[in-house]
Amino acid sequence: MRIIILSDRIEPLLGGAIGVAYQQARGLTARGHTVTVVAAAGAVPPQSGFSVRTVAAAFHPRYAAYLGLHNPSAIREVKKIFTEIRPDVVHAHNLYHALSYRCLHEARRFTPRVFFTAHDVMSFAYAKLTHFIRPDDLACPPRPNYQISWQVNLSNARKRYNPFRNSIIRNRLSRITKVFAVSQALADALADNGIRNVTVVRNGIDVKDWKMPAAVALRDFRQRFKLDNRKVLLFSGRLSGAKGINQVLAALAHVVRREPTAVLLIAGDVKDSRGYETLPKKFNVENNVVFAGRLDADAMALAYFASDVVVVPSVCFDSFPSVNLEAMAAGKPVIATCFGGSREAVVDGETGFIVNPYDPATFSDRMLRLLSDPTQARQFGESGRQRVSQEFSVKQWLDTMEQWYQK
Repeated sequence: MRIIILSDRIEPLLGGAIGVAYQQARGLTARGHTVTVVAAAGAVPPQSGFSVRTVAAAFHPRYAAYLGLHNPSAIREVKKIFTEIRPDVVHAHNLYHALSYRCLHEARRFTPRVFFTAHDVMSFAYAKLTHFIRPDDLACPPRPNYQISWQVNLSNARKRYNPFRNSIIRNRLSRITKVFAVSQALADALADNGIRNVTVVRNGIDVKDWKMPAAVALRDFRQRFKLDNRKVLLFSGRLSGAKGINQVLAALAHVVRREPTAVLLIAGDVKDSRGYETLPKKFNVENNVVFAGRLDADAMALAYFASDVVVVPSVCFDSFPSVNLEAMAAGKPVIATCFGGSREAVVDGETGFIVNPYDPATFSDRMLRLLSDPTQARQFGESGRQRVSQEFSVKQWLDTMEQWYQK
C-alpha cells in the first residue's frame, strides 16, 4: 500500500508523538509498504527506508488556534504531494503546530482511508488537562469527568482563544475513517468533549531493541554521571511542573533521610527550565539529583539500564506515557501517576506501583520499597518486560493498524 504519514515533526526518538510516527513509518516500511512521511521539520537517518517530504509550514505558536486549523502554506504543498503519490492510506499524528487539521479534509479527496492518532488532549484543550485534579485529594480517582468548559479554555489561551476551534476540529475528526486514541483514558476524555469517532490503539514497543548494553558502555555512562554506588531513580522526559518534578523532589526528600545513597537522574530537555536546575535546593536534595540533559536514543537506553526504578509522576492528564513501556522493556519497575493512561500499562503491585504524586508519603514509601528490596524490584521488572511483550508489542500495534487500513 502507498501510505502517507503526516506529522508536524519527524525524528528517530524513543517515544512521544514524534517518535511514534517515526517507529510507525519504519515498521510499515519493513512490512513492504511504500511509506512517505510529510513533515514540517525534523530529520531521519538515510537508512530508515522511507521517504520524507518537508513542507514549509512554520508559524508562531500564538496563531496555533487559527493556523492549526488551516495553514494555507502547508496545505498547498501537501495537496501537491497527495496528487503525486495518490495514497491508499493517510495517517496523521499531532497536526496543530504546523500542518493543520485541514490536511484531513484534503486527504479525503484522494482516499477513503484517513486516520488520526490522538496522542494528547490538544484536540479539545489549549493546555495540559488539570482541571479535574484536586491536589488536596490524595486518593487515586476512578474514571473522572474530563469535560472542559470554554471558560477554562479561554482562561488558558487568553488572546490565543478561538471560539470556533474545537467545533471545527470535532467536525474534521468526525468525517475521517477513525480516530485512534493511545489509551482508554484518552478515549474517555475525547468522548467527554464531543469527539466520538474513536477506537483505542495503544502504542507498541519492540522488546528485542531493549537488550542489556555492553558492560563497558554501561560503566562509562554510570561514571559520566557519577552514579557508581548509588541507588538510581530515573525521571525521563521534558522537565516541567506538569510532569511532576516538584512532587518527585518532595518524595525524594523523604527517601534520602532513610536511603542517603539514592539519586534522581533527570534525563530531559532543560531548555527554558525557568530555574528548575536550582529547584533541588528548595527540597534539600541538591546532592541527590543529577541533571543529564537531553540524551540521544542510545544514551537514553543506557539511562534506563543504569537505573533501579523509573518514576513517571505527572500531575496532569498524561495520555499514555512512552516512558512506562520503555522502562518495562528494559526490565525496570515503574512508579507511575494515577492521572491519565499509566494505569493501563503499569499493573499496581505487579510491574510497579500506581500513586497519586500529590501524596509524598505514599510516593516515597513505594520508592523505598523498591530501592531497599532488589529482589522485588527485579521481579517487577521481569513481569513488566513480559507484559510489554504480550500486551504492547510493536507487532500487535502494527497488525491493528494494518487491519484498519484494509477494511
